[in-house]
Amino acid sequence: MCGIAGSISFDNNKKINKTVLTKMADAMAERGPDGSGVCVLNNERVGLGHRRLAIIDLSKQADQPMSNADDSIHIVFNGEIYNYQEIKEEINKIRNVKWKTDHSDTEVIIHAYEIWGIQCIKKFRGMFAFALWDEKKEKMWLVRDRLGIKPLYYGILRGKLNFASNVRALLEDWEQDKTVNKKAVYDFLSLLAVPAPNTLFKNIKKLPAGHYLEITLNGEIKTTCYWDICKYANMKKLKESEDRIKTGLLDKLKDSVKIRKAADVPVGVFLSGGIDSSTNLALFSEDSQEVHTFTAGYKGMRHYKNENSYAKSVADYCRAVHHDQMLDDTDVIEFVDTLKKLSDDPIADPVIVSQYYIAKQARENGIKVVQVGEGSDELFAGYTYWSKLARYEKLNVMIPQKIKKMIYTNIKKYHFNISEYQEELLRRSAEGGPVFWGFGTVYISEDRKRRLYKKKFLNEIGNHTTGDAFLESYRKCKKNMLRETVGWMGCVNMKFRLPEFLLMRTDRACMAVGVEGRVPFLDHELVEWGMRIPEHYKIKKGNHKHILKAAVKNVIPDRIINREKEGFGLPFMEWYQGQLGAVMKNSILHFVKASRYFEEKEVRRYIRDKNSEPITIWALFVLSLWWEQYIEPTLNEAEV
Repeated sequence: MCGIAGSISFDNNKKINKTVLTKMADAMAERGPDGSGVCVLNNERVGLGHRRLAIIDLSKQADQPMSNADDSIHIVFNGEIYNYQEIKEEINKIRNVKWKTDHSDTEVIIHAYEIWGIQCIKKFRGMFAFALWDEKKEKMWLVRDRLGIKPLYYGILRGKLNFASNVRALLEDWEQDKTVNKKAVYDFLSLLAVPAPNTLFKNIKKLPAGHYLEITLNGEIKTTCYWDICKYANMKKLKESEDRIKTGLLDKLKDSVKIRKAADVPVGVFLSGGIDSSTNLALFSEDSQEVHTFTAGYKGMRHYKNENSYAKSVADYCRAVHHDQMLDDTDVIEFVDTLKKLSDDPIADPVIVSQYYIAKQARENGIKVVQVGEGSDELFAGYTYWSKLARYEKLNVMIPQKIKKMIYTNIKKYHFNISEYQEELLRRSAEGGPVFWGFGTVYISEDRKRRLYKKKFLNEIGNHTTGDAFLESYRKCKKNMLRETVGWMGCVNMKFRLPEFLLMRTDRACMAVGVEGRVPFLDHELVEWGMRIPEHYKIKKGNHKHILKAAVKNVIPDRIINREKEGFGLPFMEWYQGQLGAVMKNSILHFVKASRYFEEKEVRRYIRDKNSEPITIWALFVLSLWWEQYIEPTLNEAEV
């Protein structure tokens, strides 16, 4: 992993400011502590910047920006192409290439582009975000990988476009407009992140997963979706027996883990003691001499159950060198300044705290690459609440729209005594959209959320509703909803919750300390195949993730396979009652007064109410950190 940045000017008289470009790259120094470089091209109308985290081919020849032999193609690249050696062999059969590097996957991208053009990305297995400048065609390509494992942002300025691996780097350009995207601020409390292509800044966008931008010097910008998970959710399901599918699944998992071992630095495993990370470790350690594993627990908890004992037992089972640590609320408070910096495109998940400390411990033990377990729950229906929500979604499709509207109208009119959760699902249904938004619960209903905001703020966002973000995918999958509802739910999670929430949480936590996170369960070939596994093999007799459990039956201990799913969380509510709560409340109330977006009385009531959703309080806190770090220092009333 690395940090990339750059700029393209649409005005022949407007040159790239190399000092600004260097500042943009250096704003991502933690992403790339092993080296840096910038270059200015095409009569100073194109600039590329890079911060390097050296993982494969540690030589200076593999530094970036990198170009081909005649300097007609230049690239800055963040990520890994795991099958680069296979592609290199294919290139060598087609033409005689004089390679500059011994085994750099970055150079493979350049020569693949020379042969196949931008369609070369269809050959890549890996995680990637890159910018490629084609001097002959005078064209820039910005590309994000299929599942959105790597981030890529861009800002439209006066006569130019800037791009970077994070928003913070884009803000280094004084010309970047910082106007707040109030619709995104509104959505954030429900979704805990901002769906692509939006961010909390109106004129800063993030490239959606599976998309690329084609940019010309005259300012033409074309967005193309080259991979869409909905396609695979709608495909005909596999007709094979359960035994053949579980055998095929294990083979594909072994292959995915194996190719993600490739590195010229030590590789470790994040270990929670659940089925996903345990499978990662077991397959990783099959032919490895020494594997280091890392986990975290929490001190003095009364209501939260630590998973450390499970993690330790799996590490012992696999003969791994295990590293454990115990955190408390003072660790969270010490992390606040780092979290503030990382909240340029905020994510409201407190698990980022523990992930940060686990990544930090890995780095302190000489580990620069870790395998993580994200994606398995989405692919194999690991969330136990999906069964209930799948029934609701099927009813949502079956019941005529007029009847759904009538039911919701009468419930509101006659004040039926139903939960906030039930009322919100009915509201979503009555509006003609899906009831499932990628989470297991309703963190805050639209009605409750609207009470928190001032009328002026609500008037400014007009008729905007948070559910708009899911309508396109819903339309694509609706025809198969009754037959394969779980396919739709996996699709929603992989289009939004994974790339903009879970994967960005891992990216932020790991890259904050210069560690690369790899995701074996999200190999795109495994995902494409896995989406075709019939629903009745994923959830069988109420047993979620059945097919994965069957596949790894003899790979990890039965007590890990059969244990109740708990999830790797944070004892937030227990800590909220102490000094952490005081820090959070002070920050939230300062934000409420300074931004003038919220009704202070309503917010005070909400953060005091024991029945309020804890994650929404955390979301308000993270928003407040974003405001303090990125808006307040340069506040201009005309911009907000």
